[in-house]
Amino acid sequence: MNNKIKRSYIREILDATNANTISFTGGLLDKKMFPLKELSLASKKVFKNADCLQFIQTT
Repeated sequence: MNNKIKRSYIREILDATNANTISFTGGLLDKKMFPLKELSLASKKVFKNADCLQFIQTT
């Protein structure tokens, strides 16, 4: 019987990351890496009304 534990996909992904990667796997979020000011400005432009949440334009 083979008792070897299979390596998880999350471990594989973590091995493939580098200093320029913002990883959402395994809860490894670095708060300093998020451009909050830019995201805030962008969201204000996009979320002017509920139309931005539609999959297709409705009439």
